[in-house]
Amino acid sequence: MIPHQSERPQSEPSQTSRSKASPKASRLVVILIAPQLAANTGLSARAMYNFGLTDLRLVRPRHSPKQARNASAGAAPVIDAAQVFDTLADASHDLHTLWACTARSRRLHKPVVALPDLPDALAHEPGRHGLVFGGEKAGLDNADVAACSHILHIPTSPDCPSLNLAHAVLLAAHYCARYGARRPARDLAKHDAPEILPAPRQTLDHFLTRLIQTLDEDGFFFPPEKRDRMIANLRGIFTRIAPSQPEIDTLHGIISIRRRPKPKKTNS
Repeated sequence: MIPHQSERPQSEPSQTSRSKASPKASRLVVILIAPQLAANTGLSARAMYNFGLTDLRLVRPRHSPKQARNASAGAAPVIDAAQVFDTLADASHDLHTLWACTARSRRLHKPVVALPDLPDALAHEPGRHGLVFGGEKAGLDNADVAACSHILHIPTSPDCPSLNLAHAVLLAAHYCARYGARRPARDLAKHDAPEILPAPRQTLDHFLTRLIQTLDEDGFFFPPEKRDRMIANLRGIFTRIAPSQPEIDTLHGIISIRRRPKPKKTNS
């Protein structure tokens, strides 16, 4: 059973940019979270444009895209079309898979892909992808990594594992360009079969919001001090399995049945 549309949480992504129309839908999107220096954002845009990527999204930047224009050196189309969002969830609302670019070891049960293996990994993952990078000071925090489907690891020297933001974007864009050149043609069997995509991130976030609200009402998160960790575990489960839209609809149906008033038993 699929719940009525009005039963699901509805929200629009909070976009704070004043950019004009969104760039043409790209299969690969670069998301920078809390970038501090306009120069690094501009150089990241240039690195993207060097390798054919054009969809740049900024989350809580310390500067406006316009301030990064001078450093973009020919990549003005990327900067001018860049969109600004308040949260990673908003910035990734129309994407299917997120890749967290991080050098630090995380105690998270997520697939880890080394950058040289990214082209082959992308070739086997349908839908639209977001490459997620953290700010210059501390990179991605645990909550941002937990929201991603995969961890993207750039092999570096253990003596100096941290990369400049623009350098990391450059390397990822280069390997993405290799993916574009090497993308294998689908064989006839796969061509005839419908491609099953993960649900868009906005759809998954709406479901998780509803699930967490239901579990709160049922007193599931106990003891209270463990609530945040339990929610992080739930998010980790669903981002890892990447359910499709029909699967999300089925899960909504389960919640709807669970929340219906139970009929009173009559004494015979």
